[in-house]
Parts: sequence; structure tokens; C-alpha cells
Amino acid sequence: MHASEAGGKQTEIEKEKMQFQFERLHQFLEKQERLFLAWLEELERDIETRKDESITQLSEKLSCLDALLRELEEKCEEPAMGFLEDARSTLNRCETERAWPSALSCPETNWRIWLFSQNITFLQEALEKLQGNMETESLKRSVSVCAGAVLMMIALKLDANSQ
Repeated sequence: MHASEAGGKQTEIEKEKMQFQFERLHQFLEKQERLFLAWLEELERDIETRKDESITQLSEKLSCLDALLRELEEKCEEPAMGFLEDARSTLNRCETERAWPSALSCPETNWRIWLFSQNITFLQEALEKLQGNMETESLKRSVSVCAGAVLMMIALKLDANSQ
């Protein structure tokens, strides 16, 4: 077997290894993309559900406040002392109603959004690092090929001069 045949066979093996590793990388990235998109869709559904819950709560609060307002308007027709006593109890009920929790202020949802953004940042940094490594390796190969060509030219020049 000639050296060129062995080198050709070795480069073919290396090419197949590289193709296999790139295929594995593609599969991994596609799986991660599907997982992240599914996670994001679930998060969007949760946010939409919480928004709907908040709208329902706000509508209930508005109805309650509307009823309290009508009640206060009716009590305005009563004598002053009775009105003041009833108004105090009505306002106390209003204060109690105002303390209802909001469905939109959910720490879990905020945490999930933050976590998702951290994953995106990680992916961006990993891609930049991989691209930087690939560019560095490409530059090293270019320098190596150029250096090899220069050495070969020098060797040929020396060989030609020695004859």
C-alpha cells in the first residue's frame, strides 16, 4: 500500500467520523429546539390562563365595587347618622375586597420566564464560543498549510540548487 493510498483511506475515515459527529450534533440541537419550543408554548398557555383569571377577578371586583357604590348611593338618602354608620361598614367591606390577590403576579411564571431567558443566553454564548473555536482552528490550518507550502518550496529550491 502506497503512502498516498493510506493517507486517502485515513482522510476518508476522518471524514466519516466528522460527518457522524455533525449528525449527532444536528440531532441533539433539533431535540433541544423541540423541547424549548414546547416549554415556551406551555409557558405562553400558562400566561394566557393567568391573564384570563386576572380579567375574571377584575370583573368580579368591578361588579362588587359597583354594588357597593349603588349601596352607598341608596344610603345617601337615609338620615346622616345612619348613613355614616352604614358607610363605615361598606367601606370596610371594600377594603377587604381590595386585598384580593392578582393572578398575574405569579412568582413561578416570572421564574420560568427568567429561566428560559437564561437558557437562551447560554445557547448564544455556546454558539459564539464554538464559532470562535472553529475560526481559530481554521486560521491554524491555513497557517499550517501556508507554512507547509513554504517549506516545500524551500526544499525544492534547495534540491534544485544542489543538482
